[in-house]
Amino acid sequence: MKKILLSLLMAPFLFSERTEELSISPKEEDNFISASFRLWIPNELEKTGDSPIAILVLLPGYNGNGLDLISNPIWRGIAIEKNWALLGCSIQSENGIVNYDQPHAGSGRALEEALLQLGKRFNVDLTKTKLLFFGHSAGGQFGFHFACWKPERTVGFVAVKGGCYNLDLITPEARKVPGLWIIGEKDEKWRQEAVKEIVREGKKEKAPWNFKIDPNTGHEIGKAESYGLNFFEKLDP
Repeated sequence: MKKILLSLLMAPFLFSERTEELSISPKEEDNFISASFRLWIPNELEKTGDSPIAILVLLPGYNGNGLDLISNPIWRGIAIEKNWALLGCSIQSENGIVNYDQPHAGSGRALEEALLQLGKRFNVDLTKTKLLFFGHSAGGQFGFHFACWKPERTVGFVAVKGGCYNLDLITPEARKVPGLWIIGEKDEKWRQEAVKEIVREGKKEKAPWNFKIDPNTGHEIGKAESYGLNFFEKLDP
């Protein structure tokens, strides 16, 4: 944490302003109607031409625009400390249909294709770079489901106040991926119970999963970024 605070104090000197953005068109069978991504790589890595050790993928709530999430000083601080890149996402499905949170059905392909193309713009290969996920609501559901789909590429995920999870996608390998769910103390009870059940069942199989209560909050982001930061600090890709 001290290193991150130092990074924030030095932000004007360390923060590269260069970002690259890309949109991926859906195929007919895909589960999204639009997908845009914005990549930021720390200045020192860009100077040396080294590849980031991992990429922190940032996703907003349902049909939100998360491209600007890569400008958050909290995430830039840990990215600089750990030599990570940041990827902001804006993925959308038809109104009322929350199915882009299932990466195996097309949206995950869009993310991987974006990393392929964006990596070329930075002259680095990101096709096998490990991923971490921080997502709010449907964005958190995407991160969990990505860990189920490609556990070998997922270092960890933070799912903030979501409630709809496809438990049929969980595999033994997915249960090895560290995960943290954030529950709003005043959020809908069905969301709270859904998360507690997943964690409870996961722990029976020794999954490194936990949940944390965000006091006096509902479905809003609350203090989730702070909890997520502490979680990511302990992970080493």
